[in-house]
Amino acid sequence: MRPAMSTRQTFVTSRLLDFFSEKELVAQIGHNTVDWPLVAMKELIDNALDACEEAGAAPEITISVAEDHLAVQDNGPGLPAALVARILDYAVRVSSREAYCEPARGAQGNALKTLVAMPFVLSGNDQGHLTLRTGDVEHDITVRVDRIRQIPVIQHQTTAVPQVQTGTFVQIHWPRSARSLLGDFTRMYQLALTFVCLNPHLTLTLRHFAQEEDCCWPAIDPAWGKWTAQEPHVPHWYTSERFERLVAAYLAQDEETGKHRLISDFIAEFRGFARSSARKPILDALGVDRKPLTIFANSDGVDRRQTDALLKHLQVQSRPSDPNKMGLLGKDRIRQRFAQSGYHLETFKYQRLIGNDRQGLPRIFETAFAYHPDRDRRLLLTGINWSAALLNPFRQMGGYTGLDSHLQDFRAGEREPIALLIHLAGPGIQYTDRGKSAVVIDSGYSS
Repeated sequence: MRPAMSTRQTFVTSRLLDFFSEKELVAQIGHNTVDWPLVAMKELIDNALDACEEAGAAPEITISVAEDHLAVQDNGPGLPAALVARILDYAVRVSSREAYCEPARGAQGNALKTLVAMPFVLSGNDQGHLTLRTGDVEHDITVRVDRIRQIPVIQHQTTAVPQVQTGTFVQIHWPRSARSLLGDFTRMYQLALTFVCLNPHLTLTLRHFAQEEDCCWPAIDPAWGKWTAQEPHVPHWYTSERFERLVAAYLAQDEETGKHRLISDFIAEFRGFARSSARKPILDALGVDRKPLTIFANSDGVDRRQTDALLKHLQVQSRPSDPNKMGLLGKDRIRQRFAQSGYHLETFKYQRLIGNDRQGLPRIFETAFAYHPDRDRRLLLTGINWSAALLNPFRQMGGYTGLDSHLQDFRAGEREPIALLIHLAGPGIQYTDRGKSAVVIDSGYSS
């Protein structure tokens, strides 16, 4: 007698666990676990700087590293409770940067999600724990995984704080099995120093359990300003593909909220088109006056022909941006930061290159050098768009000779007691990897 045939089942597995294994989280973050304390520190500082700048406050940030946690406190406006809830929804991507083409510090849209998952993964898939305080509420967040249903189980408890606090406090409770990773003070100091050199308005304090004294960098120019996300979009920063992506993001948002944005309102968000009189020639030329943005959608997504026509009109009828106004650090400000850290100012050198790359996008490239008598190794301070890089993003790529090779040529090897700062700012900077550890070099400047 023949055995009964089994019925093949089709199983559905949730993708919500994409953040909750070491392999998947490394893919999301772009760095291995040994770098995760630095990743957490960088992402929290980036978020704090953006929040303070958009609120018009000179940022004041304190980083505290103990044997069992890493915490960052800022003086920004704080996070709304609704945003915290959306961050904990792993079915969606939450970002105020991702679709825009701007000189922004970060645009991945998943940074806080990865920080929530990080302690869980480091615990050996036991339980993760993160505390967030903002305004008059403390959010206590724990993470575990339902192994049967293959979904994350997030417990989010809120408690009223007796005294309202300014800013946001985030504490990642570090698992016992991974606490040795928090002991790398040297790299944390290097990351902190890079951030203060790239942000003259920043007051930063680094407290580390392995050091008796705090490292403190007072702001050298609290009034220093740079481009912020509150400023109007610049049409000249967009390619056809990036502009189509922006329109698609607006259409998706409008569909989710049930709103019907007018094309005129969309145009008003670009620099130079706040007045209706500036928008009218474009609306008339395209025949879209009083038309909703949804007319740019078709069965395949976004109508490239229409978005290309709109972008061309926006670019023709507006002026390109001035690279100098993006946020120049300047010789004197970097010099003062080096002086705060004990570098010999008589050895200080500074150079800058300001112009447009081969695609016509504005770029600011600044470098500085100084000697320190009490150090035995080179300190390489590199960053993109006022954010510190965890790895040297200017290393050799493609057909170009990278930074490492140049340093060897100038006898500035790793054993030399020097600091070298390199910063690149501008919209549309391209990277070779998800972790933004290597930038695509474009050596062509038109001015």
